[in-house]
Amino acid sequence: DVVPPNPSLENYESIFQNSDFTNALRNSAIVSLVTTLLGVVIGSFAAYALARLKMRFKFLLLAIVLSISTFPQIAIAAPLFRLWSDMPFGLPQLYNTIPGLVIPYLTFALPLSIYILVSFFKEIPKDLEEAALVDGATNFQAFYKVVIPLAAPGLATAGILTFIFAWNEFLLAVT
Repeated sequence: DVVPPNPSLENYESIFQNSDFTNALRNSAIVSLVTTLLGVVIGSFAAYALARLKMRFKFLLLAIVLSISTFPQIAIAAPLFRLWSDMPFGLPQLYNTIPGLVIPYLTFALPLSIYILVSFFKEIPKDLEEAALVDGATNFQAFYKVVIPLAAPGLATAGILTFIFAWNEFLLAVT
């Protein structure tokens, strides 16, 4: 049979009554949202710098950033566990904490976010920023009030992909 004989929502009711499941769901949502927010904010600043500033070896720097995302996560799981459980210099332990999970997630989410946003920032005409500067805006105001609204589709794309990455990652969370 394609259709179950007695469909019911009892299993869904029982799983949401389980406090372990709801705690895990809440923690996953917090970690994913914080990782997404930090990844998009930090990534937008880094991507803007890579897209707009004149610097030598810009392509090489972007290639190095992207190469981080090809690094296998399993390679850092054991060292990260060891580091987080025995923090040096009297620092608080990050083992089994939300910040202890957000930090490595950012390591892998930032390269993706930066790569997506660099291409969006390059497409925005520089003349718009220069016009804002001529009108009396500071560099940050030009970035915040001109570039960010124009790059909203790129920010949304980076945010969605970062959220999906953080939500679906299980290896570091279980370690």
